[in-house]
Amino acid sequence: MDVDETPPVLQEVAAAPEPAARPARGLVARFRLSDGQVHPIRYPASPSRQVSAFAIGVVKGGSTLLHRILEDLQPYSSRKFLPISRKFFASGIPFREVVEDMDSLFHQPGYVFATLRWLPPKFHINALETQKKILLVRDPRDMLVSAYYSFRESHGIPNSGPVKTSLERTRKRLLNLTLDEYVRSAATPLKAKYFRLMTLLATRNLLLRRYEDIIFDKESFVRDIADFFEIDLPFEDIAVIAGKHDIIPETENTSKHIRQVKPRNFESKLSPGTVEEISHTLRAVLCEFDYK
Repeated sequence: MDVDETPPVLQEVAAAPEPAARPARGLVARFRLSDGQVHPIRYPASPSRQVSAFAIGVVKGGSTLLHRILEDLQPYSSRKFLPISRKFFASGIPFREVVEDMDSLFHQPGYVFATLRWLPPKFHINALETQKKILLVRDPRDMLVSAYYSFRESHGIPNSGPVKTSLERTRKRLLNLTLDEYVRSAATPLKAKYFRLMTLLATRNLLLRRYEDIIFDKESFVRDIADFFEIDLPFEDIAVIAGKHDIIPETENTSKHIRQVKPRNFESKLSPGTVEEISHTLRAVLCEFDYK
């Protein structure tokens, strides 16, 4: 199906009864996983015919901040906010295992699909090539440090499913690893995830922002999101939403989701040798996003 093509309408049969009202619980989209199983996602119907948009972040790179701002923008937007990644996470199913959007959900109009954490390696979302999308990135060296403390101490774990098993296994493993050991082992897998994201840089309708540029200027970030997604937001409400999310911890707390927000935290946390090694491994990513 082409990006701007709407799903075909089934022809009505003569003398057929009027269709029943749609159930209040909404619609269902089905996603085929790499193991062949089908995972359903329930979602609300959208009254909007606007072309759908996307928000993409990186794990431990401000994706939760982006997600929460979008939630607060929902009442002002005609598009429905559809938290795909969170729906998968709550079910304990890894979104990275998706290989097929069986019902072409991502081509349906009227939604903001958010906030995707990375892109699935086994499934190409064709709609991303032309439809509007926000991409929020962060210095991968700071992400590695943040991931160590988060997955070791504070990251939420679903009640069941493969994601629960994976996160529990990761937490147990990190209890026996130093920070330097972890970031050295995780730099190459992180590079591969970033390389998939970098394919978006050649597409149309992309708003790219870096965590380091928005973390102390959330008002501009909220305004940029609203403008890009064509959301009519009063000036005073921009300030209110930005202020709600302007959380800057005075001291570091490794047991909290927001441990600390200052850029280049990796310099004080890692040994010089580790910094040199991971900077070399990640050099293409650092260069692409202008990290020194």
